[in-house]
Amino acid sequence: MNENSKNIISIGEKLQYLINSHGYNVNSFSIKIGVNPTTIHYIIKGKKDGVKSKPSFKIFQKISKVFNSSEIYWLISENKSLEEINENTEKHDDNFSLLKQKEEEIKRLEEQNLLLREEKDKLYKILDQLSAKK
Repeated sequence: MNENSKNIISIGEKLQYLINSHGYNVNSFSIKIGVNPTTIHYIIKGKKDGVKSKPSFKIFQKISKVFNSSEIYWLISENKSLEEINENTEKHDDNFSLLKQKEEEIKRLEEQNLLLREEKDKLYKILDQLSAKK
């Protein structure tokens, strides 16, 4: 992202900036997230029937699937540029990635542990059968 993000204030302007920076237009972005283009237009313009329009939680969830965590934080934050947020969230994203890797490793080890316990139980049954034959 560039310095232009420092001058963007409203959520609508920020959303338009992110849509454009990712190579979408309002229609293609709307299709991508599965909402009516009119909904996105209202958010960008900031008004629907003369009333301020902001994304509902449901719409925001759909929007958040397209952008990275620092972009989402910037979208809802006030008085910070995307560049400032990127600097702070890169560290958090690295930690999150490491945490996710560790969770996957734990899951793999738990599955391996379960298999080993099953194998151990089978061996004990065989030993019991062999000792019973004596």
